[in-house]
This record gives sequence, structure tokens and C-alpha cells, in this order.
Amino acid sequence: MRFRSADTRRSGAVVVECAVVYPIVFVLTLGLLVGGLAVYRYNELAHLSHMCARYASVHGGSYSTENKAAISAGTMPSVDQAYLVNYVKGQAILLDKNSINVTVYTISNGGTNLWDASTHNGCVTGGRNDVVSATVTYTWMPEFFWVGPFTMSHTAVLPICY
Repeated sequence: MRFRSADTRRSGAVVVECAVVYPIVFVLTLGLLVGGLAVYRYNELAHLSHMCARYASVHGGSYSTENKAAISAGTMPSVDQAYLVNYVKGQAILLDKNSINVTVYTISNGGTNLWDASTHNGCVTGGRNDVVSATVTYTWMPEFFWVGPFTMSHTAVLPICY
């Protein structure tokens, strides 16, 4: 009596099982990778907005008046909306710098206006308790172009404390 080996009896079944299982495993693995990249990008976006709000917070209030000579001499930066946008884009690591939008607002006594460091008193000087709100928005196109683009946004709010 001849015995067949296990490989010769199941070779057709293995091919059919692989044809069903491999595409599902491939799509799930790819989805995990793209999802992980999305989470990383959102975390970087949140970090950038917090960094921008902190930088605007410590460069607001009486910063521009106390450091007027150094700012005009060029040894200290004049912090304005354009400077903060360039600061955030320079700190981005994995994000496409052309897809980043930065908006910085100051909120004082119920009013909202675009960032201007010279018109706000900080919490140190006993002023109006102004706060700065930095919103960073990023338009992300996933790497495999199956869906998208997605717009991610994060806002950080800090008191102006120079």
C-alpha cells in the first residue's frame, strides 16, 4: 500500500486558503501602517500648536516694548503673525510644510483679533489677562491614496505671560 505525503494531498487547499487570507492580511497590515502614520501626524500637529502658543505667550505683552532696542538692532526677533507661521513650519518634521496653516489669535476681554505682540498686557504686568490661541491645521493625503484628503486641526490656548 502506498501512502501519499501530506503535502501532495493538501497542495490545492493551501493555494485556495492563501488566495483568501493573504489579501485580507495585507489590507489590514497596510491599514495599520497608514493609521499609525495618521496618529503620528496628529501628535506632531498638537505639539506644533502647543509650541506656537507657548512661543507667542512668552513673546507677548510687554516683550516688544521692553526689547525695542534689541529688536530694532536685529538681535531679537520681532514676533508677529508671519514670524510665528515660519517658526511653526520650521519646527515641522514629517509634515509637508506647504500643507500647514497657522492662525494665532489673542483674546482679551471678550474680543478676538489676530496676533499683535505690542497691544497686549501680560499676566505679569497685571494687565487684562489676555490669552493667545494658536490653531494649526494640516491637510493630509494618505500615502496609498485610497481615501482622503483629511484635514487635521489642533488649537492650544495659553495666557500671555511675558
